[in-house]
Amino acid sequence: MVPIKFFFMFLNNIEMSILFDKDYLYYSGSAIAIFSFVVFLVLFALSMKDLRISLVGFEASKFIFAFSFVCFFASCSLVILRHGLSVLSQPILFREGLESSGALYLTQLYILVVNLSMINIRSRARMLRIIFYVTHFGFCFLAGRPGYLLIYLLNIIFLSTIEERKKLVNGLVLTLGFLPMLAVFLLKYRLVKSNNFSVIEASSIVINDLGGDDFREILSLIFLRSDQLEHFSNFLGFIVDQRLSPSFQSIWYSIVQFIPRGIMPDKPYTFSSEMTGFFYPEVLSVGVTNNFLGIAEFIYYFGLSGVLLSGVYFGIFAKMLSIYFQASFFDRRVYYVAFNIIFLYIFNGITSGFFNEWAFQCLILNLFYMSFLGKWVLFKRT
Repeated sequence: MVPIKFFFMFLNNIEMSILFDKDYLYYSGSAIAIFSFVVFLVLFALSMKDLRISLVGFEASKFIFAFSFVCFFASCSLVILRHGLSVLSQPILFREGLESSGALYLTQLYILVVNLSMINIRSRARMLRIIFYVTHFGFCFLAGRPGYLLIYLLNIIFLSTIEERKKLVNGLVLTLGFLPMLAVFLLKYRLVKSNNFSVIEASSIVINDLGGDDFREILSLIFLRSDQLEHFSNFLGFIVDQRLSPSFQSIWYSIVQFIPRGIMPDKPYTFSSEMTGFFYPEVLSVGVTNNFLGIAEFIYYFGLSGVLLSGVYFGIFAKMLSIYFQASFFDRRVYYVAFNIIFLYIFNGITSGFFNEWAFQCLILNLFYMSFLGKWVLFKRT
């Protein structure tokens, strides 16, 4: 869908304000087409083979549901200790408290525990389910983080597909349509909250204030937003023009990303932060980073051959996800790994980067945390 939207904007000469040179569109369009074709070839080749591999499943602790509330209170307490009670009315400051000085590791544990708890939530009483969703979904609004909510919604969609044999595409379309509405709501919510209204008061003001302009803004987010692809186009254009040189050594920076910057002040930047600093230093200076797609990270490490290598890499993981997802219909324990390990890795990886990025840290942290939140199960295939 994203390349199609990009092509639509190009044909209709719709302004792309971030793009440095329109010729870069041809480079990025070609790279995405080659990447997609390589992914297709890898999936086709692997589908021709009878892959008999052992699958790893997971059995969550029976205390995982209760532990999700412990994580909720621990996360809120940490932020309050750092910034005081007033932080509850300041989503941006709240988010900073969740994601700085090593706190992101607690936040990732919280997100993982909520996702694990969802898998068997139907066995809980209805009132407990309501409390669960209100608490943890409400936390996403409190932190001003629609990305967390998107992960939860995708988990629910995949689970519904497995439990009720629904079509996956229907749920995905609903989610992709809902997310821009959520983004507009949260943007207006943050502006209202800056005036120290309560959560309920701020939400009511935003809902009552929604109008035609907001609907047009939602449509623009769906059809006209292309900043991530513009970043990728700028990156690839600079690589082709030799204004930016590939650097394989940056891939090793992923090893030290687990160390909080408070302990290691000179810790190297992630790929997104490094590229944001190179292309948009004014953006990085205010603590914001842009994403350049996982294909760009491969190109930065391996040159233009990274387009092919990223297609092979992504195709292998996509096939693995397909195998695990199909096995989840027969044993829910496989789904724990399918969603929380494989899917989240390739989902985060393709949007920002697979190695010196949060995708790799998230992968390692989830493997580590899950080892203490339950037990691994091996399924041998014959």
